[in-house]
Amino acid sequence: MRTNKLKNTLLIIFNVIFLLVISFCFHFALLNPFNKNLNKGFIFFLFLLLCLGFLFLCFITKNLSKRSLLIISIINLIIFILLQIFFGYFFAVNPSWDMISIFNSATKVASNEWEFFSSYFYKLYPNNIFITVLWMKFYKLCYYFSFNLIVSSVIINIIVVLISVIITYILIKKVFNIRVATISSFLFIVITPFYSYTPIFYTDTLTMIFLPLAFLLFYIYIKSKNKNIFLPIFIGIILAFGIGIKTNISIGFIALSIFSIFIIDNLKGFFRFISLFLISFIVSSILINSTCQKYIPVPLKDAGLPSTHWIMMGLKDNGGFNKEDVDLSKKAGKTRKEIQEFNIKTIKTRLKNYGIDGYSKFLYKKIQYTWGDGTYFAPVKLSRKPIRPNFLHTYIYGDKNSLFTSFSEASHSLLLFLILIGSIGLFKSKNKIGFLFNICIFGVFLFLILWEARSRYLVCILPILVCSSSIGINEILKLKPFLNKKRRLEAK
Repeated sequence: MRTNKLKNTLLIIFNVIFLLVISFCFHFALLNPFNKNLNKGFIFFLFLLLCLGFLFLCFITKNLSKRSLLIISIINLIIFILLQIFFGYFFAVNPSWDMISIFNSATKVASNEWEFFSSYFYKLYPNNIFITVLWMKFYKLCYYFSFNLIVSSVIINIIVVLISVIITYILIKKVFNIRVATISSFLFIVITPFYSYTPIFYTDTLTMIFLPLAFLLFYIYIKSKNKNIFLPIFIGIILAFGIGIKTNISIGFIALSIFSIFIIDNLKGFFRFISLFLISFIVSSILINSTCQKYIPVPLKDAGLPSTHWIMMGLKDNGGFNKEDVDLSKKAGKTRKEIQEFNIKTIKTRLKNYGIDGYSKFLYKKIQYTWGDGTYFAPVKLSRKPIRPNFLHTYIYGDKNSLFTSFSEASHSLLLFLILIGSIGLFKSKNKIGFLFNICIFGVFLFLILWEARSRYLVCILPILVCSSSIGINEILKLKPFLNKKRRLEAK
């Protein structure tokens, strides 16, 4: 009894902190976005329209049948697929930035021109080895069937994001009901990065699937009477695979591990879950690392820049990527230890130069840069090496893009606003699964304060942001004007 009381107290304390953090992020998204060229009044107007639109959806769906709600969800899914195809075709790009290194190494090894991946992977960024291995395997099939590599890659991206969206919908439906899931499905249409990133077949979109899938399986596990031992094993494998592709997914791993302590009351049950989960994760991670090792000529543990490099880089300008710091780290020494020592020295110098007041101002600017961009950096990526330049590009990243960027900012603000409402509701909610979503989001917030940051790094957790916002939708549906008195739409 005392343990449960302590757990509930800790969750309440966390929720208070999380509310403050999300309020801060919401402030940037709506009132003080990173893009200073945007008209704040217009963003606020679009935000109000979206809020009214979602309130209207909450009202008109209160007496709809499950069949009608399912039809609306399917229509939204079709619209979403059409948006993916639209962006995938008209905004297709040739690989550049990190994508070009991945694409080149994957194609060269797939065609047997190279034995190993390029030095980019073992001198700088070994975190991208596993995704390159996966693309290399896929490109071998493409070569065999004479498929176009870019088109095939975009199709894979479309499929992965689409499955991520469907899994997120199913998770919301299970946690709440089909009405909440149906209203939430409109977010997939208004949150533009869900489809504007279609041409960018990079780790951000390709890892969207892992967290909602792992959280869905975890929810099924904790709700089932007969605890299927294969579910923790699958969750461990899924998260190991996701972390292998993008390290940021490790935040979801940590969030799930922490939350399992709070949700699994039985000590024996907790150790059963955590042991199966960790063993499968560790074994899978070892197998992934051994696979990656085959494609670089140096030991994996010695490959790439040390983690201190990204912390150092996260302390300059807006806290985002900058080539100057990469060059500094490359020149700092021949070994990881020498580079690490240089990074630590530079970190200490920068923190000292900032002082408390300066560092506070820097963090303000960094959080604004990360959370105050509703496009999630998509226009910048879409502007690089377009395959089919056309008049539409002007409206996304050209001089007529104010409507797209303003709408993206407004919809991002709506997403955070719904998360804010949902978090308030968690104080009295008996359904604790919402804390899992918010612990994950909070972890990402902390990580991006410490690490090199960019709004693009939020793409991989977009499904979790939507899951958290669905708590807000559920809270709105409890209000008298939106309450369904005739039916109880139970989650299945």
